[in-house]
Amino acid sequence: MESVPATATTAKIVYYAYRQGYLAQAEAVAIITKIAGTLIRVVPRGPAGVNTLWPHFTENGGVNPVPPRHGAAGSEWSTGDTAYAALDLITALELIGDPQGQLPALVSMLTNLNWGPLLIDGAVSHGYDDHGARIPFTWRGFGMETLGVNWAYAAATGQLATMLPTPSDNGSGFIDNAQYPLAFVGVDSWGNNWDVYPNAMADQQLGWYCQPAHHNPFLCGRSSSASRPPRRPSRPGFTRPTAWAGPSPGPSMVGARSSRCTTRG
Repeated sequence: MESVPATATTAKIVYYAYRQGYLAQAEAVAIITKIAGTLIRVVPRGPAGVNTLWPHFTENGGVNPVPPRHGAAGSEWSTGDTAYAALDLITALELIGDPQGQLPALVSMLTNLNWGPLLIDGAVSHGYDDHGARIPFTWRGFGMETLGVNWAYAAATGQLATMLPTPSDNGSGFIDNAQYPLAFVGVDSWGNNWDVYPNAMADQQLGWYCQPAHHNPFLCGRSSSASRPPRRPSRPGFTRPTAWAGPSPGPSMVGARSSRCTTRG
């Protein structure tokens, strides 16, 4: 079983590996462009006749979504995983200068999604189940998952979808810290201050251990300063390394249009 968003995130990790000297430039370019090519040309989109989302999970090298088996449902057609994968790939391709001209296909994929039927009371649905029925649950709770989906929606439509205020539902790292596709600083369009949020996030995580169902006396009551939460990055997002010998990245949906939904001021 293969995860579409994890595959796309690998493209960013490969770029980090290049930056740290673990891979040669040519190796990084080959891997990133192969990942992009597979998701653009091989991974199916659906539900057929309804929309053009990527599935969450595939098999056989991305050829088909995971089908129902052993009484379990097949892979959903996921707005979240489509948004995270597309934005991660756009970011990685921008960083290497898009040598094969793959960016337009990813930008078109997001802009050509049928977003209208996916909106439920101002928030984006999780997508469709394996039978093609719209999932009634939405990306609404505060956190990077919702922010990533809303970033893709804003970039494609110029509109902002709903996101509830802090805190996130449980303070877990994949909701609070995951970079879909970039690290955030400053104040976003919903009014959240990402320069001070890490402390609130850490307190939320530690507070989880004060609840009776999962009480931990070693963590309950510790302050965020004692837990040494993640610090603000020295600069927002990614930067192009001066040593990169490839062409300069051009403007794209991530760098230009969608910035309106991540930071302001």
